[in-house]
Amino acid sequence: MKIAILSADDRELYKLYTSDSPIIPVPQEALLEGFLSIPDIEIHFISCCQRRVSSPKRLNANTFFHSLHVPSLGWMKTGFAGCIYSIRNELKKIMPDIVHGQGTERECGIAAAFSGFRNVITIHGNMRAIATFYKSPPGSYYWLASILESVALRKTERVFCNSSYTESLVHRSTSRSSLVPNPIRKIFFRPCVDRQKNSRPIFLNVGLISPRKQQLEILEMAKSLSASGLRFSLKFIGKCPDSSYAKRFLSLISESSEFAEYLGLKSGEDLVGEMDCANAFLHFPKEEAFGLVVAESLARNLKLFGARVGGVVDIASSQQDVELYDSDDWSGLKNGIVRWINAGFPPAHATDAVMRSRYYPDVVANRHLEIYRELIASR
Repeated sequence: MKIAILSADDRELYKLYTSDSPIIPVPQEALLEGFLSIPDIEIHFISCCQRRVSSPKRLNANTFFHSLHVPSLGWMKTGFAGCIYSIRNELKKIMPDIVHGQGTERECGIAAAFSGFRNVITIHGNMRAIATFYKSPPGSYYWLASILESVALRKTERVFCNSSYTESLVHRSTSRSSLVPNPIRKIFFRPCVDRQKNSRPIFLNVGLISPRKQQLEILEMAKSLSASGLRFSLKFIGKCPDSSYAKRFLSLISESSEFAEYLGLKSGEDLVGEMDCANAFLHFPKEEAFGLVVAESLARNLKLFGARVGGVVDIASSQQDVELYDSDDWSGLKNGIVRWINAGFPPAHATDAVMRSRYYPDVVANRHLEIYRELIASR
């Protein structure tokens, strides 16, 4: 089977055009790990950049890499027309059995829908929900992305939804959906360490610093807990964009060095190390399509304090030592943290086995193959 994966290359997101290596988004990186274990398939990973970039011909033994140069005019300002045109031409050379658009945030979903080949789309984040959250005005990026998303979902043959929440959001656009979670990279399934008892508990928060993830509000809550005499450490990991929200976060971090620190971006290897040194994972977003970092933290057997939103509910289902609260229930969250610390912050029960059964790359990749074969057979 020949599969074309349309995905972002995050060199475009970060404007790292001089890098010789593509930056593969984490869910797609994990999916390629799963596909690598399946015989007799050929993957063609296709991405677009606004500059010409140097790239390898292969990402691994069964995955070819195609980087397409599309000038800025061919992106959102023209409904990604240039990207769609370039991708269609490349696909005619490849002649895949199925085209899989990874996400509707950018060109991938709409390009898959208009590829001219059998196609499916994965929803990583619902653009309509994000546009509503940010109250995006007509003509703004998320407003336009939500319109293109609706068009793509109506046209594609199957929508892969990474959570029950995502599936509930796409029903207005399509009835052709399947529940397929994002996989976790294999590095997170290394044998878990015996956690050392710290003198004070270490909390970890991972994600883009943004109003949707509520890191500033988490930090303000932590400042209140510290002022009450509670002893703990709180570490933030993730990209910090050039925004007023992020600037306020960094300012408060500088005033909170006694109990909090910002570590910037981390590689998968370093993130596993930080998780294995921590005692609890704190994730409290207002909206979340899936929550991959939550699944990663449970794969490392961390205690979870989280918001009862989106895919976090699916991931945490039937798990012990998980405490979920409404995303505006700061009082409940504070009380839960205080109780746990005062009880001697006991370690969580093992959750890695359940995460492996649900989100191991081979498991998710084989689920993809089942749906691809079903669609191809229906021809």
